[in-house]
Amino acid sequence: MKTAFRFIVVGVLFSLFFSAAGVQAQAVLQPGPAQFCLQSFNAYGPLYAPYVMTRTEKMAGFFRTNPTCEVIHLQEVWMESQAGLLDKSLQDRFAVSAPNLEQKIGLMSFTLSPYQQTQTHLFLKNNEGGVMDGVRQALHIYKAFHAVEYQPVSTVEPLWFINLHLHQSSESIRVSQLLEILQWRLQNPDLKWILSGDFNADLQGPERDFIMNAMGLHDAMEEALGGYGAFYCTYCSGNRLGWLSSSKVFDYVFYSKTGGDQAFYLKPVQGEINMRGTQAAPWSDHYGLRVTFELEQVEDSSTAPDVTARTQGALKSILRSEALLSEKPTEFASELLQLKELRTQLVNQSGPYWNYFLSLD
Repeated sequence: MKTAFRFIVVGVLFSLFFSAAGVQAQAVLQPGPAQFCLQSFNAYGPLYAPYVMTRTEKMAGFFRTNPTCEVIHLQEVWMESQAGLLDKSLQDRFAVSAPNLEQKIGLMSFTLSPYQQTQTHLFLKNNEGGVMDGVRQALHIYKAFHAVEYQPVSTVEPLWFINLHLHQSSESIRVSQLLEILQWRLQNPDLKWILSGDFNADLQGPERDFIMNAMGLHDAMEEALGGYGAFYCTYCSGNRLGWLSSSKVFDYVFYSKTGGDQAFYLKPVQGEINMRGTQAAPWSDHYGLRVTFELEQVEDSSTAPDVTARTQGALKSILRSEALLSEKPTEFASELLQLKELRTQLVNQSGPYWNYFLSLD
């Protein structure tokens, strides 16, 4: 009797085991959309910032112990000791790209697995002639953008991840810097791309207008959150390390579905402001941004984009930029010619920029 009972128990256990295995196998055969996340953070690390190394240690601990983003973009990692601490703390877990150790641009990027290639571009326009710009120039400190070609582990294709820090005070210089990135994109149109960092730009400013209308990118945080609320900020007046009395949105994550494998598209599904620290001990004068993307398969759609409406939006944005740069026509003569050429291509519906514009999602 006992022997028969044992056979029954063993049979039930085997049945449960193979049933569970079958469920697990079914889950593997029918996976959900591939996901990855991007973390962007201005680390506020110049010599005059307080407690740089203490704050950096907390950041490094956060990256090691929290759910890991596949890509981390940092800005204002100016100090060699600060960059060295991050490198030493994270190099066993991430591939490190540290152009800030070669040039004083403050940009540093980490990827969860090895990247394919990197490119670093110093902006041609970095100085508006103010006192602080003079100090930065004397110290050979520059603004730049850093491009990393990287394929997240869960995705089917590599993407361009662009990390940047735009000029701190001049709208005109920031627009000229974005124009440089657009020119780079026209020469590197092969992959989908994500553009993130410290833009020093307001929501309604000409910079974001140019990015979304002339460059054809989408605001990932805005889409993931369903819109920006009245109290949304990344540079907030309640932050003890901040320099401004009012709250601002200076940090963004933009993305494009265009490029690479057109059978898949990027979709932001979650966004959050993080890396605040505490009220008594904030980690930076900025807060961090974390965006989770899905790479989903494109479904057939008969709805064609309204190219006419998009073209009008791009033309208005370019004209707005031209009006801004025309206030200093000598300083921005080259950029004004480039903007005029972009506008001409849209009107004539021909040329590299027009072809790029037609390809936008």
